[in-house]
Amino acid sequence: MKQARYQGKVIEAAEGVDLKERHGSQLDFRCVECGTPARVERAGGHMPDRFEHLERNDHCSLVHRRRAT
Repeated sequence: MKQARYQGKVIEAAEGVDLKERHGSQLDFRCVECGTPARVERAGGHMPDRFEHLERNDHCSLVHRRRAT
């Protein structure tokens, strides 16, 4: 996810990474669609800064879809 909700407002992943670096990992990020808890991940490899659900939620359209092999 490129965005998440934090303290009632929608933020970009880069801002989430900055908040995590300044305040630690116990921040309450939420998916903007389903409202379930999310974590922020720093860019690495081919992936940009992003939010990911803490637990997989197949009912949310923003969940990371695995590629079929």
